[in-house]
Amino acid sequence: MQILRGTFVAAGAVALLLLSLATGAWGQPPSQLPFAGELRGIVRVRGYIVCADCTLREVRKSQPGLTRLYQLTSGEKRVVMKVEWVNERAWWESIVGVSHRIPVRGPESVLQKLWAEENLFEDIEIIGLLRTTRVLDISDIILASSVEQ
Repeated sequence: MQILRGTFVAAGAVALLLLSLATGAWGQPPSQLPFAGELRGIVRVRGYIVCADCTLREVRKSQPGLTRLYQLTSGEKRVVMKVEWVNERAWWESIVGVSHRIPVRGPESVLQKLWAEENLFEDIEIIGLLRTTRVLDISDIILASSVEQ
């Protein structure tokens, strides 16, 4: 009888432990959606383009008061962007690091919005996936002027 009682107590403790772990997991909805094999979610970056076809060094030299500048490049094209907000700030900073130079890729129709000089100093939001290889795969660029209030 003693052995049977000990078995029930142990089984009950294990069941209680497993149940508490399972309910903790149920209460946590996924915060990021995996995409193309990456474990992180979609990155949203807001800011504005400071200059097109220039380098980070040139902008820092001409406007030393500007901070949080990043050079986005694809082939021969490049822009310098002032980043004001990132939804995944820790991920962004850990991947981009101190270089502040980010290779980008995406559909030409989307990247065209990034390179267009008429979008200089316009508020934009870049939506994409920042990979561990430091490449930002852009899926969409939203211009503030195209969003209805």
